[in-house]
Amino acid sequence: MGKRAENLNGVGNDIRLIIPSSDVTVDGDLVLADPSGAGRTITGPLTGGGAVTLLDDVEFLGAVDGTLGFFGAGTATFTGGISPGNSPGTTTVESDAVLGAANTLTIEVESVTGPTGPAVADELLVGGSLAIDGTLDVAIADVDVLDLYDTFRIVDAEGGLTGTFAALNGVLLDPIDGLQAAAAITHTADGVDLTTANARHANPDGPATTSAPATPAGTLNLPDPTR
Repeated sequence: MGKRAENLNGVGNDIRLIIPSSDVTVDGDLVLADPSGAGRTITGPLTGGGAVTLLDDVEFLGAVDGTLGFFGAGTATFTGGISPGNSPGTTTVESDAVLGAANTLTIEVESVTGPTGPAVADELLVGGSLAIDGTLDVAIADVDVLDLYDTFRIVDAEGGLTGTFAALNGVLLDPIDGLQAAAAITHTADGVDLTTANARHANPDGPATTSAPATPAGTLNLPDPTR
């Protein structure tokens, strides 16, 4: 059974939040601090739509998902996976953030208005600087909601972006007829953009006539989804 945190303060060297096998749902306020300055580690999964205040640096070893907001001066380091939003939605970090080498950022792309779209994507918003590494996992719920080529801002770092994702997972085989939706990413000075290509939209009855957009510097090559 998961644990629910509402207006819970974890302040002091002897306070630890250790959840090895169940999750913590934050619906209110969770305040974390470590006066020693050594930083704090959260070992279990964290989910919900509440506010997490980081008075000091905190590393999240477990999976983090939902529409959580991380506030305060502490740096949030994610190494156990982060999935913003609730199909889809946004996770906000007020200060600096780090996506570690073992982390997977999961971004969902789908429509919130029905099978005809338009498509929207999860987003990670960082008010400070963001250092990225690890894997980006793009989950496309249904190719029908995608245009031929769509571009989404999935990471935004107001204080600047350093690093790149080491791996990208994001090719969907449509269960109906096997057509693919491919994904590619562009790293910019202050964020990451996701571009998708929809084979079904491009080629319902014959060869596609629309070319892929130009590939900017720092982008993974976007394949022609009709080939």
